[in-house]
Amino acid sequence: MTKSVAQSERASAPEEDRENTRHRELSGIWRVVLCGVAVISLTLSLYIIFNLGTIVGYVPFETQYFYALQALLIPVVFLVFPMREGRSNKLPVLDIVLAGLAVLVFAYMALNGRVIMDSGWEYDAPGLGIVVAFAAWALILE
Repeated sequence: MTKSVAQSERASAPEEDRENTRHRELSGIWRVVLCGVAVISLTLSLYIIFNLGTIVGYVPFETQYFYALQALLIPVVFLVFPMREGRSNKLPVLDIVLAGLAVLVFAYMALNGRVIMDSGWEYDAPGLGIVVAFAAWALILE
């Protein structure tokens, strides 16, 4: 019953209301990327939740896991949610660049998670670590 009501509401909605949604409909390769990110993040979460690292032989630090999830999921925000209302289904180059930058920044942090913890980057980080941390901060605020 609710399915038919939702379908009738969608069918009766004007075309311009569908274009001004808060998210964009991804198609083509971007839809495949989105599905791949969902599968990889789910697999990574199951790996941590069920402690499969003891079987496989590699147990990541908790911070590495969180940075890896951020490297996977924060770029999705730039791809799915447009900066401005209006052209919601067109993917601007700036959103692609910001998504790529988010992957690079958080992947760097995930790959260096052990060094970050062992060297105490909370107190004395190297110059590149500081730049990457500010880039992560700016991307999250964006």
